[in-house]
Amino acid sequence: IMHKIISILKIMIATVIAQKAIPTVGGIPNLTLYNIAKANLGNHLTLNDNIPHEVGCAECMSKIISLAGIPIASGGIAGTASLLNWLETNPLFTEITTPEVGAIILYATGTGSGKIPGHVGTVAMFNLMYPNDWGVLSNDSNTGTLREQWSFQAMEKYYHIYGGIKP
Repeated sequence: IMHKIISILKIMIATVIAQKAIPTVGGIPNLTLYNIAKANLGNHLTLNDNIPHEVGCAECMSKIISLAGIPIASGGIAGTASLLNWLETNPLFTEITTPEVGAIILYATGTGSGKIPGHVGTVAMFNLMYPNDWGVLSNDSNTGTLREQWSFQAMEKYYHIYGGIKP
């Protein structure tokens, strides 16, 4: 009887998984981008060592995208404005309006008030590091390493509200 119950539960779980839409980027689940970023926390990620740490967030995201197997320029993309243009013209990426684990959050330089430069990262888990908020994994301009240094709300407050940059 126990074997039959386990078999039925497996079928039920498989059915639920099959029915649930899993967000993807180019057929790769968003969770892949998150897992790559998480596995590289504390590392310097770049496709071009000539990019200064202070402006390395787009380059860091380029490396994460590349590690996910998504074709990107061999030297990566330096600059949030250029990365935004690349994402908008790349059919593998779709704009979303709510946070999801592994989604790319991008505030492009030159699209706000001009007070601050932009930033880009990937959305991390909800309620893990920041209570009632999503984390964001991104390049730390001070060290050039990937860190979970922002919460989603703090990033929104600084870049969108203060800097006038729309995500």
